[in-house]
Amino acid sequence: MTTLLRFLAIGLLAALLALPGRGHDGGENGSGTGVWVLPRATHLGPTNGCAPRATFAVAPNKACILRASDDVGVAIGTLVDEGSGVVASVAVVGRDIYLPASMVQALVQAGAKATIVVVDGAQLGYVIDVSVVAGKLVLRVF
Repeated sequence: MTTLLRFLAIGLLAALLALPGRGHDGGENGSGTGVWVLPRATHLGPTNGCAPRATFAVAPNKACILRASDDVGVAIGTLVDEGSGVVASVAVVGRDIYLPASMVQALVQAGAKATIVVVDGAQLGYVIDVSVVAGKLVLRVF
């Protein structure tokens, strides 16, 4: 009988420890996950004169993950540096667009002005203007 009570007490303790605890809303993006959720994707076209639909600031030593909306299919991402014309691939895994910390840091150090284009087969996606403001990488989503 005491063995059964011990197993019951251990099981209750394990269940109590497995319950989720209360979290906090810390972090740069409000939820602390390091993931910024992008607005709904649009058909790509000229962005001249358009107001950005979202703006994000990324610290120079942090990686950045942007989550595309559900309507974006299998997408590819490309970064084009406007000053040098250098083209670099941007990792897109599922709905997440990854800018590693090394890329963010290099863009900030170079004071780069660049454009990221994320697009799927139906021409749905994002044009993201990249610039450096006050030592942070600023991403403006069109």
